[in-house]
Amino acid sequence: AIPVGRDVRFKIQSNDVIHSFWIPALSGKMDAVPGRTHQVILQANEVGMFQGQCTEYCGLSHGLMRMQVKALTPEDYQTWLTAMTTSPAQPDPKNELALQGQTLFVAQCSYCHQVDGVTPTSKSPYPYSTVPDPNYGKTVAITMASGNAPNLTHLMMRQHFVGGLLDLYQEGGSVAQAIPEGTPDTNNIKSWLRNPEDVKPMNPNNNQGMPNYNLSEAQIEQLTAYLLTLK
Repeated sequence: AIPVGRDVRFKIQSNDVIHSFWIPALSGKMDAVPGRTHQVILQANEVGMFQGQCTEYCGLSHGLMRMQVKALTPEDYQTWLTAMTTSPAQPDPKNELALQGQTLFVAQCSYCHQVDGVTPTSKSPYPYSTVPDPNYGKTVAITMASGNAPNLTHLMMRQHFVGGLLDLYQEGGSVAQAIPEGTPDTNNIKSWLRNPEDVKPMNPNNNQGMPNYNLSEAQIEQLTAYLLTLK
């Protein structure tokens, strides 16, 4: 999120290949180049959700590499900032499903994702699976590092996830809100957990994307219950 009427400087980096950061309504394009830090200034003159897209062909799922900027009034931006810099509360002790999901998240999902105050902060690599790659007819050992995937500390403060492909709330996300209101779209969350590659294919050779963990329906229910607490 950014406040309306103020210049906001973004530092653009890449840890794999060349990408290009572009929010057409707010600024020009800026390449993200490995080993370099580029800067771009965005300014929104009105409240709203502004869509963006990677404009440098970068490989598999390039067309699905979207981005969004939420522009808020200065007052709403301060509300958002305060919420985002406060650690989320622990799941209610009575919410057994969410507690089970938190345990599962730490045991499995934290190989790549983080939740502040809950998961390890180490960047050390963790070999976690061997995945058959149908494109190359061979098996590829994948190594990920905690922190390389999106930080999910305040997941439910977002209005979309999976790079803007899926709504987190049934009412959608066309209206910018400091703290999203509405009914969480648990079907979208569960569909993503059930088979991420149906939504956004990954490239196991380059450790890019989220693999299918073949979670059981019980595990999907547990993780969904936990993710809903991250606000």
